[in-house]
Amino acid sequence: MGAGPDPPPPGRLNNGIDGLDQSALLTGQTVKSARDRWFYFHRGALKAVRKDQWKLMLAEKELFDLENDPGEQENVAAEHPEKAGQLLKLAEWAKTNLQPIQAVVENRKDKQTTR
Repeated sequence: MGAGPDPPPPGRLNNGIDGLDQSALLTGQTVKSARDRWFYFHRGALKAVRKDQWKLMLAEKELFDLENDPGEQENVAAEHPEKAGQLLKLAEWAKTNLQPIQAVVENRKDKQTTR
């Protein structure tokens, strides 16, 4: 896995993480989301990342296999250090390339006051 998502196709914004069609999931045609990466922000800070069945809580460095442990009860970081490392790289990519919502709101406010 590379450090971040594949480059977006021409004309797509937001580093390739903009909207994906989830209609098949919503209509019951599939049980799998069209998205394979998730970024969990709280108050502008990245708290966790998920790719496929794996979720890494950043502050605690806890890794969960959501397929086998949806309640996030068993930290499996010691058993799967390569997965934890991959998710840490994805987190670093996200911190560098994704703009938290608060920064977007503040940027919009700045633009409105300068008009």
